[in-house]
Amino acid sequence: MSGASDEGWVLVAAPQPAASEARNDDATVATAATAATVPSHEEAVARGQMMAATASAEIRPFDRLPDDGLAKVLAVLKQSEHRRVESVCQRWRQIRPRASTARVKSLRFRGRTVAILARRFGEAEGYYSTPYVFSNLADERMYFLVLDGTGDDFVISVPRDYNGTQFFLRMNPHTGVADHRGLTEDRAQATHFEAVETLFRGQREYYTLPDFFYFRLKATPPSFLKVHWREQIGVVPQACVTQHRRARYNEGHAFQIYDPR
Repeated sequence: MSGASDEGWVLVAAPQPAASEARNDDATVATAATAATVPSHEEAVARGQMMAATASAEIRPFDRLPDDGLAKVLAVLKQSEHRRVESVCQRWRQIRPRASTARVKSLRFRGRTVAILARRFGEAEGYYSTPYVFSNLADERMYFLVLDGTGDDFVISVPRDYNGTQFFLRMNPHTGVADHRGLTEDRAQATHFEAVETLFRGQREYYTLPDFFYFRLKATPPSFLKVHWREQIGVVPQACVTQHRRARYNEGHAFQIYDPR
């Protein structure tokens, strides 16, 4: 400490406060309090694990359901909704065949009109949706089919005259392309069909577009309804819609069933 005398006055050079002590305002206090609450690395890891476990339980509640219960839940979803979920969940993919069977059985057809077909892209693997027409069953062209029954057992009719008379499809699984003899007014003689979403051959899975169904004849051998681009409706064996479908270009193998759910 140094000083100087001036008429009895003594000047003293007082020490200056350090920079960290110069301010003690509210911001400084708040910063110090926040720093005091930062957890350690171990605490942060423990909190993260706890939050992840909680989040998993919240976003995947169906994990606790048995397979039968989950299949019943999935059965009420539309096919397109189910495919969006199964793309990220292996368990849902494994259960889908069971859920698909339940969903098909729940379908009810009372004069349900079907007018959109899934047709192949040339020799490519994909399909596209399009209206269809066939003229080999009658003199006039027909643009839709009418379904009556349930998803696992229904008949198909076409309006052949202006009087509203129903003519039912009577398909022979051995003949391929149908003709006028493929129609009957007697429902008892009509061919019965079942809707199928997905076909399997070994480990390979075959399907067309979301919310489209194959129409399989309930007969032996297994055959499926098809509409060719030449305006011919008929049947083809299962191999033509599975491993050999690349050769069936411009042929429609599945039909869109609008589900209001």
